Amino acid sequence: MQEQYEGIGFGRLKDEAFKALCLARIVEPTSKIDTLRVLADLGVDPIDQNKLYRSLAKAATLDYRKAISQACFQHVGRTGLTLVLYDVTTLYFEVQKEDEYRKPGMSKERRLEPQIILGLLVDQNGFPLGLQSFEGIKQRPRPCCP
Repeated sequence: MQEQYEGIGFGRLKDEAFKALCLARIVEPTSKIDTLRVLADLGVDPIDQNKLYRSLAKAATLDYRKAISQACFQHVGRTGLTLVLYDVTTLYFEVQKEDEYRKPGMSKERRLEPQIILGLLVDQNGFPLGLQSFEGIKQRPRPCCP
């Protein structure tokens, strides 16, 4: 799995805790804290829980999403990109009060709870190229190509 992580180009992040988190979630999508158990089961050297959480904060601060998306585009660009698919869905939150990001709006399930919109961009084989989230009241999000 580590070879695939490097082969896709994610190694450019140079963040071992983030790498371990990604690899563990490929094996078993689970919570951040339970990721430590998955890593232990895989025989990976233990990562401090605080280091794991700092890695996620670092990922947000340094905009890993953009770097990962660019790496994915470069990876599929080697074989030629002939078809790109973009799909959008909503996620709702069972909370009573909206905030700056989660806004009430009508979803396809006819829910009025605060929600966000997620967009996923993939190539013709389903390889993810980009992911973007939008405030819940947006009508038509724009694709998230780098």
